Amino acid sequence: MVRRVTALSILAGLGCGFGAVLVVLGLRSSSLLLLLSSSGALRRTAGLVNRRRDQRGAQRVAIAVGVGLVVAALTRWPVGGVLAAALAGSWHTLFGHRSSSDAEILRIEAIASWTEMLRDTMAAASGLEQAIT
Repeated sequence: MVRRVTALSILAGLGCGFGAVLVVLGLRSSSLLLLLSSSGALRRTAGLVNRRRDQRGAQRVAIAVGVGLVVAALTRWPVGGVLAAALAGSWHTLFGHRSSSDAEILRIEAIASWTEMLRDTMAAASGLEQAIT
């Protein structure tokens, strides 16, 4: 019985270690894609993806680790701490999608209204310099 539990523990530890390696590789995928790419098209695509990513990622990771440590200390259950950290880290992705999509829609609408005003000013026979100002 002890040998089975030991083997299962070792297997679980290896699985967790392999999972951590995959997470690190997933976080570094954009730099890995840049190394593997030989054309500039993939570099431009990775740059666009990186620009769209939220800029407060380090703050989110720090908050998630803090929440995980507090939950683990209060409950004395390490798995609960890991789950709480995962929930806190992915909270914006799970529940904040609407606010980010609303901000994108507002930005698109602002650009559309500006181009309409520019078109109307150009149609009124004003010069390009006057239209932009």
